[in-house]
Amino acid sequence: SVILEIIAKEPIYLLTAKISSGVLGVGGVLLAIAALT
Repeated sequence: SVILEIIAKEPIYLLTAKISSGVLGVGGVLLAIAALT
């Protein structure tokens, strides 16, 4: 599929950075929700 081809072409460090920033983004949203409630 297209997504797998993009992942295959992408350097591992870039993929790792995207995943870690995605996790941090989710964590930030959860923290914001927790702070508001």
